[in-house]
Amino acid sequence: MNAVVCSKKKKGDKKLEEKTKKGLDRADIVRDFWYRDFPGLSCPLVEMLPCSQNCADARMQCEWLNCSTLGAMAERPNPVFRTIEDVLLIGTMSIYESQAEASQHIPHQWREFRLTYPALGSRSKFYGASPCTSDRKIHYLTGVAPESPESLIGGERLTLEAGEYAVVRVNDTALLRDTWIWLLKNWLPASGRREKHAPEFERFTGISEAGSPIGLVEIWIPLEPLATN
Repeated sequence: MNAVVCSKKKKGDKKLEEKTKKGLDRADIVRDFWYRDFPGLSCPLVEMLPCSQNCADARMQCEWLNCSTLGAMAERPNPVFRTIEDVLLIGTMSIYESQAEASQHIPHQWREFRLTYPALGSRSKFYGASPCTSDRKIHYLTGVAPESPESLIGGERLTLEAGEYAVVRVNDTALLRDTWIWLLKNWLPASGRREKHAPEFERFTGISEAGSPIGLVEIWIPLEPLATN
């Protein structure tokens, strides 16, 4: 994840500032704007609010209020739908207080994971996963899908839930964050589905010893049907 520097403001900011001056809690105000504009997302907001990236709502904390470089993307991603069984991940979980902190430290988290398990190699089945939590913080697991539960890799375990996912391949990792934003802000509300309260994740072709993605990255968003009356 890359930190985003905001330079543009939307009309909603002025209303938010006015409410903040009245002594209302900023997190509640932001949450109100979120559910007004993105009713298809089910995860609670974290930071002042992301459930991560706590659900990918977190990734959008800054962008949906203020700015996004998605307009510069030449082509919109084309999600495909895939169904998987449970996938067990084992790795290292870190908890961040804010999206900015997560963006800054996740590469270091990956670097430490690679140093701890050098035998994995750069082309192992690496996953970066964010479970939904209620503590208003960003939880991020750097890990692998071991061939067996008896893997020599230690650490925290996280299960990627069986079910349907929207999957997008990102060839340019510089567009990874913007792709997340577009999927959640534009594609998901119009998809006829909503994000399931389950871990979302990225699957990497490889991770370098420096902690940077190598090659193509897949974004996986857990889905469920919209509630019907």
